[in-house]
Parts: sequence; structure tokens; C-alpha cells
Amino acid sequence: MLLAHRSQCFLDKRGRILDLFLSLDTDEKSATIVEIKQRFGLPVISFKAFGNSLGCIVIADDEPGMRMIMRKMIEKAVGFTLCGEADNGPDLLKLVEQYKPQVCFLDVEMPGMTGLECAKAIQDTDPRTILVFATAHDDYMAQAFEVYAFDYMVKPFKVERVMKTLERIRQVIGGRAQP
Repeated sequence: MLLAHRSQCFLDKRGRILDLFLSLDTDEKSATIVEIKQRFGLPVISFKAFGNSLGCIVIADDEPGMRMIMRKMIEKAVGFTLCGEADNGPDLLKLVEQYKPQVCFLDVEMPGMTGLECAKAIQDTDPRTILVFATAHDDYMAQAFEVYAFDYMVKPFKVERVMKTLERIRQVIGGRAQP
């Protein structure tokens, strides 16, 4: 399953928000991101949904209940936007390629590819992507940090734990935005 959230804005090289969808007619709103980039000839650096969002987040977990819990927590967090969900490794990589998220929450054991395999592929593509593992398996922690995990949360975890992680991410992303 690949779920993509379609409300999209982009940042140009100067950091200005370009709301491309507002300038499109109804038929064009179904255009892909690649088509939009080609149409406007824009050098898009990163995805950013809604005007005041710090970053796009994608989540990947093969358990629908866990994805719902993560979705609810991200919705509560100020400054972040959930741009997609995947229930397997290959779909996660498609979301990462499409949205260029600042943050990925991922499970370790998923169909198709493990979270660790996905993390390696994501880091090879964009090492600035913040990786947060949310898993029931504490025995993969060392391997997660070898692929530069930002955090490793063992299920079940409390809402406060996720919110603290998101606050730390907010500080890191906010620091990156400074000139």
C-alpha cells in the first residue's frame, strides 16, 4: 500500500514557498511532481507541505494500527506534515523518492525490505534525512545507529517519547534553516 498526501508546496533555492498547485487548473492538479517540475522549470530542493511546516514526514510500518498511532502523534506535533505512509520497504523508498522527506519513521521488520535496508538506501540518497526507528525489536539498535539513526524507540512507547523526539528534530531542522 502506498498512501501519498497530495497537498504540495515546494521550496526554491532561496527558500521561498512556491505553491504550484494553486496556479494549476483542475485537470492539471492530478499531475505528478515530475511533471510540475518540468512545467515550471524549477530546481526543487526539498518538499515542504503547507506554509509553516518544518518538514515532511513519511512513516513505514507493516502494522496498520501502528501507522495510525504514528499518524495521530505527527498530527499533534506543531510544524510537521505527514506526506505519506507505506506498509513495506519498497513503497517507503517510492515515497522517499517522490517527497524527499526531512524525516522517516520506520519499523525494522517489514515486507519487501527491512527498515535497516531502507535506511541504508535513504542515507545513500540523502544523508540529511532524519531516520527514526519505531520497532518492537531492541536487538537491532546497534545496526540502526550504524546507519545514522536519529532515534530508536522500542514499542510500546509513550506519546511523550515521540513528542520529545519530534521536538529534538524540530531543533535540528530549525538549526539547518539558519543562514
